[in-house]
Amino acid sequence: MGVVITKPALDHFPPMFLLGMRFVLSAAILVWFFRPPWADMKNIFLASLIGSTLMYGLMFNGLKLIDASLMIIVVQLQVPFASLLAWFSFKERLGWHRALGIVLAFAGVAVIAGSPKEESALTGISLVVMGAFVWALGQMLFKRLSGMGGLRLITWVAVMAGPQLLLCSWLLEEGQLEAVSTATFTHWLTVAYLVFVLTVIGYSCWYFLLARYGINQVVPFLFLEPLSAVAGGVLLLGEVLSTNRLLGGVAVLSGVALITFLNHPDRKQHSKITIRPE
Repeated sequence: MGVVITKPALDHFPPMFLLGMRFVLSAAILVWFFRPPWADMKNIFLASLIGSTLMYGLMFNGLKLIDASLMIIVVQLQVPFASLLAWFSFKERLGWHRALGIVLAFAGVAVIAGSPKEESALTGISLVVMGAFVWALGQMLFKRLSGMGGLRLITWVAVMAGPQLLLCSWLLEEGQLEAVSTATFTHWLTVAYLVFVLTVIGYSCWYFLLARYGINQVVPFLFLEPLSAVAGGVLLLGEVLSTNRLLGGVAVLSGVALITFLNHPDRKQHSKITIRPE
């Protein structure tokens, strides 16, 4: 539901400025609980630049241009992109089920993007697709930092990403001061939701579960996210669930399910660092 709640705020705040506020305020809350990982600061800076600043910048600028229900479907390409990068970089076997899942996921997005109704949204769709690829690339960088602990890593990524996003906003966007001065209580409530619910509470719960349960037990619950976001977009934002979007969405989620759940029998799944794009 995060994208559904965030979507209206993007009509008021510039996207990277909104994200910069999110991470700066989140860092201000979390930084007191985790000591600085001085030896890993260079890697954290690079990972935050690619896996947070660039990724969120692309995705939320895309979200500004398209429906929340469409964005949450297209962003699922992060999973097939991650599988392709793992195959290309680490020579991990795809297997027939992952290969089929990748084809299904990309075919689903092609069905959506090829709809005449969505042609005007191609720029937004393209930005989200690029963001999904950058997310997968960023996860390879975060993998180097997996021994740090998830919430500690999130804290110091926020410390790095917040200023990066505000700097990008200053260079590339305009209207920040006007947006702050004219923001309503509802707008600030959205900022508070991004900071406290999505970042501080959301990631704390995510890594709490990953620390106590296998990733295969936790990941299935992530499939509630696109379902709830699509429902929220339709019911709360008045978005229309077209036939092409419905068929494409089913294909994308089916492909992601094939990639996620049908694992090689000789390959064990362990808890791992995962920075979720929301």
